[in-house]
Order: sequence, then structure tokens, then C-alpha cells
Amino acid sequence: MSGVSGGALGLDLFFVVKKENKGNGDTLSDIYDRIGHANFASTDLAYLLGRDRLPFNKWLSRDRSIVGMQNYWSLITSGRSPFNTTPYQTYWKEGYDTMGYFPLLITNTTKTSGNYGIACSAYADGKKFREIFKGATNILSLNKDNISLSFFEAMSTTERFPLFSATASIRGQGHYIDGGYFDNSGLTSLMNLRNYINRNQLAKGRIDSLIILGNSKSNFILQLLSESLPYIDIKLKGESDYGAIFKGILTNDRLGNFLTDGYGSYPNDHMKSRRICLPYYLHYGDFVSALGGDPKDSIDIIKIRKLILESNKRIDSAKNEYILAHPKHVMYKRPYSNKWDFASPTLSRYLSTPTVNYYKAVVAYHKALEF
Repeated sequence: MSGVSGGALGLDLFFVVKKENKGNGDTLSDIYDRIGHANFASTDLAYLLGRDRLPFNKWLSRDRSIVGMQNYWSLITSGRSPFNTTPYQTYWKEGYDTMGYFPLLITNTTKTSGNYGIACSAYADGKKFREIFKGATNILSLNKDNISLSFFEAMSTTERFPLFSATASIRGQGHYIDGGYFDNSGLTSLMNLRNYINRNQLAKGRIDSLIILGNSKSNFILQLLSESLPYIDIKLKGESDYGAIFKGILTNDRLGNFLTDGYGSYPNDHMKSRRICLPYYLHYGDFVSALGGDPKDSIDIIKIRKLILESNKRIDSAKNEYILAHPKHVMYKRPYSNKWDFASPTLSRYLSTPTVNYYKAVVAYHKALEF
């Protein structure tokens, strides 16, 4: 399982939840609810405006991302034990032995000097690592003191959006930022691993199943377009040069969307693929922004508006089904509307009760009726 930024946090924390709570009585739902009710904003703002910005000796304290990991650990374990500092690969091996089996984890980050960094839960020496993950840096390589990154330190390197987070400084290697700035899908490293396995016939005669999970609005829009309206002629918007440049700087989905389309849309005899995207409420302007201009043909505009209406209706159905099935789990703030009880996610670190409700509703609905 390969992830980037908030997606990598989800994959890694899912593993931690299963490992740490095996036999402890807490269900996955209990832990997700605790995280949803937690206050991450206060810590993040304090560090954003404090430690991560003020020019003092930063080795005296951990940065915002690491403190965030500590907060997750406390919520997942109910404060039963001190913050875990076990090396990434050792921690995964402990979980593998405890649960009997768990897929490999690949956490991706971006090196500020250009290439990308990888933490892979399976050990590979320097030569083999370079053969598998071509052009990547192994952020778990031992330093001169024979110390490797802990599981949570390595996890924190993937979710560090510039300006809002301090860079991850790894001694002897350099600085790392959010993994999405190299490939916002995690597919580069995943397919490099697959190609290595195939070249060495380590899974001879087997057919791969690739499941791509997308959690951004752009992922969802592109899925709807590729499945329903793959060919649309557009007329360019009157966007200023500075506006276009600023938009281009902020957009980091290019490579991820390209790889998703390449691997997820054209299955072959050796790989079956499926793309599942988190649904969002959509407006016509979202599609115009994704397309880069208004459709030229009025028929395409009608088709897009119909697509939006159908998609939003499915989300409403998901919420209504969830309310009927879990009346006690939804906190009704108003007797005549559930508008404030469900909210699509904004940033990966901020869940909240309405966001947790939203995730639960769309996942439950997806099992009964696919989006």
C-alpha cells in the first residue's frame, strides 16, 4: 500500500490502529470518533505561529508534524503508553507478526533538492533499493550512529505542506516536504515495486489487482469526466497571467492524475484495476475549473449539469441512509435539517464529527450502491 500526504497518513494510521488495539477492546469506529472529536487546530496554530516560524534552536523541541503524530498516538492508544519511537521497519514487522499478515507500506515524500524519498516497510540493502525504486532516496537508511527514522518520524515526512509546515530535516540527507509535490498518488513507487517483482518473476502466473483511492475533489471530478464525458471541447477563460501562474504553482495533481489514468483506466491481462474516489458536492464552477475553461457545446454543458445533479443526489441518499441506520450516531443540531451534521473533508489533519459522519455515510452507501 503506497500513499502520499493525507492518504499516507490514513494508510499508516490504519495499520497503527489495528496493531495497537488488537485485543484491547476499542473498535476502529471508537478510535475514529476520538480522532474526529479531537482538537488539532490549537496545536497546529500554536506551532505554525510559534516554534515553526521563530528563529531559535529548533533542536530543542519537535516540530508541528511530529507533535501531531504524538497526538494521534495518544488518541489511538488512549494514552496507555509513551510515544512510540520504534524504527519504521521494526514497527511494521511487529505488526505483521501480531496480525499474521499485513501488506507492505510505502510512505512517499519529496526531497527539496529534486528527487523523492521513500520509507518502505520491507528491508532492502542500498543496491537492491536503487534497483527497485529508481531515482529515489531511502529515508530509512542508517546514519553514522546506526539510527533509522521511527515509524512516526517517517510518517510525518509525507504530510508537510510548504509554508504551513516545517520541512523534515533528516541528518545526512537533507530536507523533505509534502510527498504530493513529486507524485500526489503514490503510484510511482508502487509500480516500480511491481515492475521489480515481475522482472524477477517473484509472483509468476498471478494477476495483479490495483485499487486506486482518491480523496481530493479533483480526483472525483476527473473520475466522473473520464467515465461519462471523456471528450469535451473548451473555450479558454479570461484568466490573468498572474492568476494562471499562481494556479499552476498550487496544482500538484498533474503526475498523480496522469498515472491514475494510465494505470487505472486501461486494465490488461496482467493487471485488473479499479478507481474509487471520495465523492464531493459539486457545482458547475468546479468542472469549469477542472477543465480549464467553459465547454463550447451547450449540449456538453447540459450533460455536466445533469452529472452534477445525479452525483449530488447520491450523496444526499448516502446521508439519509446513514441517518436511518444510525440515528443515535448523528448529532442533530437542527430538527429540520442535517446540513451541519455532515461535512466533506477540508484538510487531511482536520476531521471533526461532521467529517467522520460524512466518511461513514459515503463508505456505507458505496457498499450498497457504487458511485
